[in-house]
Amino acid sequence: METVRARNVAFVQGDLISYPFPPGSFDFIAAVAVLHHTPFAAALLRMSTLLRPGGVLAVVGLARNSSLVDYAVSAASIPVSRFFRMRNGWWDSPALRIDPDVTFGEIKKTAKALLPNVAVKRQLFFRYTLLWSKP
Repeated sequence: METVRARNVAFVQGDLISYPFPPGSFDFIAAVAVLHHTPFAAALLRMSTLLRPGGVLAVVGLARNSSLVDYAVSAASIPVSRFFRMRNGWWDSPALRIDPDVTFGEIKKTAKALLPNVAVKRQLFFRYTLLWSKP
């Protein structure tokens, strides 16, 4: 477990879908490179129930390439990624690597169906962002 000096921070290790957090437990949920490790729709629904009204969900995720646009954006990311690696050095994450199985189109369609007024945007570096405020 991590050590934090703040009194209002606790680290919990468990399954996002089944951990017994009460509904409306959080004002803010951030998921960075998490959702491709979970059933996408189930994770979005779970996080939406865990937010209080007015709470914010922020996601940086990975999507599987499937369309020509997906591959074009990924291709545009390669030289930018190489530049930053040369400038900042290579960092090899110790995290388990799992390739995403959901496409950007599926992510956008599912998110819009489940989360009213969600903003989903394709980003460089093989990523997408999702931002949602709970009504």
